Amino acid sequence: MDAPRLRRVPLASPVPAQDPRGFPDIAVEPASLGISLPAGGVGEGTFLVKNLGNGVLVVHTIEDTAPWMTEDPVSFTVLPNGAVLVTVSVDGSGLTEGIYDERVSVSSNDPDEPDLALAVRVHVMPGQDACPHARAPTASLEPPTPSPIVGSTALRFSLQHRAHAELSVIDLQGRCLAVLARGPREAGSHEVRWSPQGIAPGVYLIKLDSCGVERFVPAILLR
Repeated sequence: MDAPRLRRVPLASPVPAQDPRGFPDIAVEPASLGISLPAGGVGEGTFLVKNLGNGVLVVHTIEDTAPWMTEDPVSFTVLPNGAVLVTVSVDGSGLTEGIYDERVSVSSNDPDEPDLALAVRVHVMPGQDACPHARAPTASLEPPTPSPIVGSTALRFSLQHRAHAELSVIDLQGRCLAVLARGPREAGSHEVRWSPQGIAPGVYLIKLDSCGVERFVPAILLR
């Protein structure tokens, strides 16, 4: 009597374990950026680098295609569901009037989109400007204190010259939620208290507009 034949059963392929740290998912907002400045002057724009995933996003480098354009910061990490504000600065001292189409590249550890490009259109306008000090940086804006915000916070900004200033709160889609201060201000430091009312917890932007130059800082609201 023949011995029974053994049937070979193929072993199942091992299922790779999911990374317990999760995976980052990069996004930028807005998807493109426009910056206007007078000929020979300076200009700024900002965009958010957001992490929509559940792993830590590491931005290795941020680079551009123009020698007169710079970004700050150029490398950083973003926690899950967090965001970092990046400022793009343009030095127009060597630029003539016209439209310049450039690109900012963001390199990160996002496994699906390691290289992301942001289109930047720079509009250099005639040198005359309604603000006599527009050719030099005229204002600075500090992050909220304390931050994250629970209850109320102090917003501080400085002007180099007497100028009209508007301080407002906007959401990540650019919609104005509240105007905290508006009108002429003397040169020097200023402080505005903000007690959020009717605004849901989340990430917002504090915007300072003075002499046609905009400054932004992020604000994280916990209550």
